[in-house]
Amino acid sequence: SIVEIAIQAGGSTGARISERAELWYFLGGGSVEVTGVANRRAVKAGDMMYVPAGAARNVIADADMHAVIAIVPGGREGSARMGALPTKELGAIKGVVGPMYLPATAAKPYNLPNRGIATIFAESSTIKDKQLSATILEMPGNAKVPEHVHSGETELLYVLAGSGTLTVNGVDLAVTATSTIQIPPNTKHAFTASADFRAVQIYTPAGPEQRFKAKP
Repeated sequence: SIVEIAIQAGGSTGARISERAELWYFLGGGSVEVTGVANRRAVKAGDMMYVPAGAARNVIADADMHAVIAIVPGGREGSARMGALPTKELGAIKGVVGPMYLPATAAKPYNLPNRGIATIFAESSTIKDKQLSATILEMPGNAKVPEHVHSGETELLYVLAGSGTLTVNGVDLAVTATSTIQIPPNTKHAFTASADFRAVQIYTPAGPEQRFKAKP
């Protein structure tokens, strides 16, 4: 599942347990803590955060904040009010596991010949979990991704900017900023960017992102 959350300045999610794995992409800056200000950490727009299932997190909006959250495995999502996602509140703090911070400055970019840049934030080697990977894709207008399939992985895309045409099993779909796309395993798909394009790409489980590392 992919959801977008908005938290007003001064608000927070509250200290809560993530019942499923979460990958956060911050569209605005703020702070994250688990058990109090002693371990509070600032996050900037463009940073990511991985929250393993069973870990705790409290996201605090220093100013109005928006974030995109990929939740694995997906399901029927409840409602979020005042930034409070429908997850369990953190009880005893002893032994609690916190999130893994993935700053944009630590992400690894890979050049894709004639197709732009893929910047990998999360993969099994960095988050020590094969449940998902997370990448920022940047493509110039008219760039094309040929038709292909992922045999065992679901692909999720959240479009940050730009536009293009996604062709899924021969059907053309127009995508623009804020479009969310889910492509199941063994599904033929291709993409053509009609304008400079930027998106968050999630694979679950991880694996297909490794092709970005191939030398041209």
